Amino acid sequence: MNVTDLGTALVRRRGYAIAVVIVAILAAAYSWANASALRQTSTDLLITPPAFSSGAGDVVDQNPLLNINSNVAQLASALATTMQSEAVASNLVQAGASGGFTVSNVSSDNPNTATITAQIHFVVTGNDADSTLKSANLIVAEAKRQLAKLQTSATAPAKSQATLSMLSAPGTPTLVKSTRLRASGGLAAIIIIVGFVVIIIVDSRLVARATRLRHRTTQRPPSFTPSIGAPAAGGPSGGGAAADGAANGAVNGAVNGHQKSPNEPAPGEGTPAETGEQTPVNDPVS
Repeated sequence: MNVTDLGTALVRRRGYAIAVVIVAILAAAYSWANASALRQTSTDLLITPPAFSSGAGDVVDQNPLLNINSNVAQLASALATTMQSEAVASNLVQAGASGGFTVSNVSSDNPNTATITAQIHFVVTGNDADSTLKSANLIVAEAKRQLAKLQTSATAPAKSQATLSMLSAPGTPTLVKSTRLRASGGLAAIIIIVGFVVIIIVDSRLVARATRLRHRTTQRPPSFTPSIGAPAAGGPSGGGAAADGAANGAVNGAVNGHQKSPNEPAPGEGTPAETGEQTPVNDPVS
């Protein structure tokens, strides 16, 4: 079945197709009206290494931002993994956070150019602006605790431990419009696809059934109707011959000017009573 056949089936059953589209529109409208409008905000943190000095007058080593390297990026990856654990999620719920969040320290979405960095990006979502902003601040506080816990468990001296710096604080949560559109559009698409598939399957079966019935009708043998002048059951040697003789006599009589019965004697002939002739009798005495 190609695209043309599919279109033909939908046109042939256009009443059902229109009904499916109407149901999909109503379902999408209902989903749009009842879908919750999500709010979203984001924040960026930077893992900053500790400042140290290798000697008097060493100014470069005292600027921690100039000491960010791949080792710090590895620490940021470890922190991002920790923030996605169930233990952290439980701590956030107990602290009063709601909604959800994503975390990443990858520089780009392109896998060919993406690299890990010391910068950690959080995207926080919630049902309203206040709860979303509260959750973002709780996530920042939990990230600082988890970074200190990671370094303490590695027995790193306090003076050598890295810290988290705020690059961009959580802003005012904005409305995520695509959530309603995604929910309603996805529901409508599913209803239309499933409905059209059902229509096509039912139509193909009905067409196949009609074709079989039409084929049976064309293959049925014609009914036998006997002709009026058919010979009798006696066959040509019996009653059939008699019938032929009667017919011939009738024709000859019609030619001579009168209708002749099949039992009428020929001209010049008559019965013994009419001619005066007697039938001889065998006399046993003589």
